[in-house]
Amino acid sequence: MTGAADASSGASSRGRGPLRGLLWLGLAALGALHLFGARRDAWFAGDEAWYVGLARALSSGEGYRFDGLPHGVYPPGYPIALMPAVDRWGVDPHALVVYSGVLSLFGVLAVAWWLARRGDVRSPGLWIWFLLASVGVFEVFTDLRSEGLFLLVLALLLGTLERHASPRPGGARPGALALAGGAVLGLLLGAALPAVRSVGMALPVALLLSAATGILGPGRRLGAGWLARAGGAFAGSVAYLLWWIPRGGRYGDERSYLNLLTMVDPHEPDLGRAGPLQVLERLFDQTAIQLSHGVELLTNIVPFHPFLFGWPQLVLAALVALGIARELARRNPVAGWFFLGYMAIIVSWPFDEGTRFLVPVFPMLLLFVVRGGEWAWSVRPRTAEGWRRAAYWMALLAVVAAVETLARGATSKQGWLWVALWAASASFAAFRGGALAEWSPPVRRRRVRAGWALVFLLVGLPSIVAATVMQRGGETKFQADRIGGGVEWIRAHTDSSTVLASTSEHQGLHLHTGRTVRGVPTTSDPERLWAAVDTTRARYLVVPGDHEYPYLRPTGDARFSVLDATRPGVLHLVFAWPLGRVFELRAP
Repeated sequence: MTGAADASSGASSRGRGPLRGLLWLGLAALGALHLFGARRDAWFAGDEAWYVGLARALSSGEGYRFDGLPHGVYPPGYPIALMPAVDRWGVDPHALVVYSGVLSLFGVLAVAWWLARRGDVRSPGLWIWFLLASVGVFEVFTDLRSEGLFLLVLALLLGTLERHASPRPGGARPGALALAGGAVLGLLLGAALPAVRSVGMALPVALLLSAATGILGPGRRLGAGWLARAGGAFAGSVAYLLWWIPRGGRYGDERSYLNLLTMVDPHEPDLGRAGPLQVLERLFDQTAIQLSHGVELLTNIVPFHPFLFGWPQLVLAALVALGIARELARRNPVAGWFFLGYMAIIVSWPFDEGTRFLVPVFPMLLLFVVRGGEWAWSVRPRTAEGWRRAAYWMALLAVVAAVETLARGATSKQGWLWVALWAASASFAAFRGGALAEWSPPVRRRRVRAGWALVFLLVGLPSIVAATVMQRGGETKFQADRIGGGVEWIRAHTDSSTVLASTSEHQGLHLHTGRTVRGVPTTSDPERLWAAVDTTRARYLVVPGDHEYPYLRPTGDARFSVLDATRPGVLHLVFAWPLGRVFELRAP
């Protein structure tokens, strides 16, 4: 009998070997596709221009400055990481994007290491498959974004803490040198996390809560190694934040983070301050938006419209809540606490950047959904009466979803689809509750996850391949396109002493021309607009073309119209290209 079992086990292991090999071959191919599909923009604009310009200033010894001014918009971690690439390739967009993509892929490997350290994840490679097959992750990894580096630092920190969570066997304590080394490592990683992205400020709170629950919780004693590394990480993150907050907190040259959070609409500053109810409404809207983006990441289908009580959004919220509850019950609950803090910050941030902000916590999101799904399956109703009670709640959610759909304009087909799904679920649970109570198929977790991974790839791969073809073929972002013609003209017709003002993209214009370029404030107030232009002593005003869906209002063209109408005869067109214009300021 034992021999037969051994033979069966051996055959199973031999069967899994080729599958495991195919899995890692597929992962290598997906990783290569990320590098192969890197963007080939000719110019950097927006956030990318900030990053590269700051890295160049640090490399040249100017300090943390952009266009001659001390910088407090973005934390210094990502520009510091870009310094070797900027030293080697200068402002070469494609080379720098590939370099950033390599950092991101190291982040993927770090996630695999963290999951392996946990001990409760049997197939870390499958998690990596989801990361590399995700359309949202591909969009981040093939662009100059800091999320990949944040993922790397976060995974290294979580893996380091996971490794030393439990006390050593027999009560043995690590030596003083090991504790000191762990504390220094934690210090570096703890400082690096918020230095890459400010949302890393969730770390010290997560560490405090983890230590409190780990030490005070019944029967859960954390190891000395964990306490040393967590203490170092806490000290590092707090020390960095105390250094950065007085220097940072500025968004552009005119608005602070606090101002943005209290505006009616940060995209249109002229609307003024929001009242408490307006801020609360925005928090609900942002929660619905992030839930919908979470569904997009988990399904590889876009877009899901923002609904707080939509069928997939609420199912995701329930599974994640159950998964986090299980995570917080572990000896080392830091991942659960950090995820909660991270999402609290993201939900309060008044800008919707698509799925990008969820990419660094995508592995956690997957983990919590799986753990929550396992728990939900284990506590599902086992009687017809239990399913009938569940049907009442589903019917109530159908009504709430209908009210939300009507409140959002009643025009969304998705909204009514979720209402229909809630109603159908309630009907099925009410009338087929007995069959559901008796239905107990064997759960083959490996097959379920493998099937999900395959469908996930099949859904997302066409979009990834299409994006690769377009980006390899030279398709560029609108932000980069609308400064290109202006960059060439400014280089040819101005010198290094020339000062310019710009209604948008002043970062990219400065980066690629070396000229001093100051931004024009986002307002329709002519006094403020002309005060900004006069203060800079600008000789030229650059007006890049507006996007079909402008990010800020009033648009650049609208602000130019206000300037021109207020002082007629001052602005003279000297150059135009398909996506922008340059005006010279002359005395009337």
